[in-house]
Amino acid sequence: MIPSIIPVPPRRALLSLCLNTGKKIGLSRQLRACHLYSKHGAEFAAKTAIDSFETIRPYLPDLTGMTGLEIGPGDNLGVAECCMANGAAHMIGVEQFATVRDLPEMSRLIAERYGPYRSRPEHLQTVVESVEREVDFIYSIDVLEHVASVPDAFRHMAKILKPGGYAVHSVDFAGHNAYAGTGIDFLTCPDWMWKLLHSHLQTTNRIRYGELIDAARRGGLALISATPVITVSDERVEELRPKMVARYRALPTEDLKILQAIFVFRKP
Repeated sequence: MIPSIIPVPPRRALLSLCLNTGKKIGLSRQLRACHLYSKHGAEFAAKTAIDSFETIRPYLPDLTGMTGLEIGPGDNLGVAECCMANGAAHMIGVEQFATVRDLPEMSRLIAERYGPYRSRPEHLQTVVESVEREVDFIYSIDVLEHVASVPDAFRHMAKILKPGGYAVHSVDFAGHNAYAGTGIDFLTCPDWMWKLLHSHLQTTNRIRYGELIDAARRGGLALISATPVITVSDERVEELRPKMVARYRALPTEDLKILQAIFVFRKP
């Protein structure tokens, strides 16, 4: 059986192919696809940061005096600033692609919301494996579905987390780019077509709910909680299952139905 690659909105598919061509002719990652929150203004950037922080805040420990690491802030360090405004002493941001923008007005708006803070996050234009400093907590928001190797990322998180440290990750398991808004339809796309549509970005690695938990455990982190936030129906999973790539077809419904989840891990 040839897996279905429908529905792929034609305009999105064409855009993905054009962006991939841009990669082939040497356009930079920033020029090809980079979310520039700052172009919408400081108020938009501040709201985005505050909303994102409030999403993970219930899962974070008391941040007072702690050092934290954000994986994949993009060009918005506002979530890290929210952490500092809530007591964190030091924050590091690791971003492989986008260029972080300095938005003092955003910082002022965050300070008005949470209270003053003295320092700014330290930005490293690098990958998480290059971070050597020990940290008390790590978090990411809609990032782990993009990394090249989730097992490698978790192994390094376990290496740099202090004993008892926490890792909190909100993960978007839904389709991106050409398959944006189509739920889990992207799991029907053959690998050769996936590369053709998506190799201009590290998005997504198509990791599933259970696979991510297994990767964290193998990396040395203990699961504290896993909270599904958005799901599709069991009926939709079974409707698509015969058309899925074989490795996804074999997974349980509970792994396939989850579109968004928040995970809390702890280093023993």
